[in-house]
Amino acid sequence: MQKTSLKGTILLYNVKGTSYERQLKILLVRLGFRMKTIEPDMYKQPLGYLAGLKEFSATEVQVNSAELFTEPMMVFHGLSNMHLDSLLKELRKAGIRIPLKAVLTQHNIHWDSIALYKELSEEHEKFKEIEALNETLKK
Repeated sequence: MQKTSLKGTILLYNVKGTSYERQLKILLVRLGFRMKTIEPDMYKQPLGYLAGLKEFSATEVQVNSAELFTEPMMVFHGLSNMHLDSLLKELRKAGIRIPLKAVLTQHNIHWDSIALYKELSEEHEKFKEIEALNETLKK
């Protein structure tokens, strides 16, 4: 059997205990992705550090419990467009719905998980408002 080379890293937030946790992890392994579960005590670390980039180091900042979030979130690092498209297609096919997703970029690589969560949540709410407006206009 040929060993599959890893195609990138997926940071996983708040998937423990979900109905799809096992299915998601099996899917990621099958597709050749490395995964890392990010625990709440790591939320203040730079995303670059969490993704395992050598030029980033851990910070000493403590997480404030008021900043914690419970929604599932995924962050993709090092995936080609083809691998990302394939993964998103497989997630849809499997019925795994995680609305908060992001690609690690030069813009957000220094952010911590809480800052990214806030940004994604705001974007998600705006998309829901636009969707609702579009549905109203169709009627």
